[in-house]
Amino acid sequence: GADAARPDARSDARRRMNGAGGYFAFPFSKKRGFHFHSIDPPRPPPDARGQLPFFTNALYLRKLQGRRCLLEAFTYATGASLEQLGLLKAQVDLVRNDLSYEDPDDSVGLLQETLKRAKSPFSFRRVTLKKSWTRLLALTEGVFLVLCKVLTLTPGAEPGEYLEDKHFCVFDAYRRLFLVNVSSSDEPNAFLVEDADLIDEAATQERLEADFGLVCPFRAWCLLVHKARLHETTYGAP
Repeated sequence: GADAARPDARSDARRRMNGAGGYFAFPFSKKRGFHFHSIDPPRPPPDARGQLPFFTNALYLRKLQGRRCLLEAFTYATGASLEQLGLLKAQVDLVRNDLSYEDPDDSVGLLQETLKRAKSPFSFRRVTLKKSWTRLLALTEGVFLVLCKVLTLTPGAEPGEYLEDKHFCVFDAYRRLFLVNVSSSDEPNAFLVEDADLIDEAATQERLEADFGLVCPFRAWCLLVHKARLHETTYGAP
């Protein structure tokens, strides 16, 4: 199986960025488990359009400049770079420039239309969450883009002063892996879901807000891939 980052060995917590010649820290919360395994879940039957939930054992983490968390989350979810996903610069710029965090359905819809024009094998299906962590983290099948309400530090603010913001994260239900973001700091930005997270909504919300600044999940979209084009993706890899 694959080894996740060990909190006591930061050099093992690095993942190379494709083509960037550098590394980003991938620290897990020290309060949580730090080992996950390769998976080989049963393949569900495709839907009427030939699509099925995507899964991968690949791990791709690269920071994009500016507020690009939807595109970042998409690369985390697919385990591939934008170039590997076949998105041209003009298409990527369109998604970057027209993102709306006030209307996330439009943003994800724009990304989906961009993928369609690029003849990508990927698409999305929206999932009902009712802003519930326990409902989201109890899912056992699928890789999800998750729009979360988060707390961010205000520039020049006093300690403990935060602003509410929105941020796209990734939840890999197969590996029970939640990716918040990629950061150059040593602050935890990923965690493995524990059984305790599925029991009490208020307690889970309190823990995630304290440890990661995650307030609640607004919406989620399950990543789908066409059954005839699995070979074009990192499906099941490595």
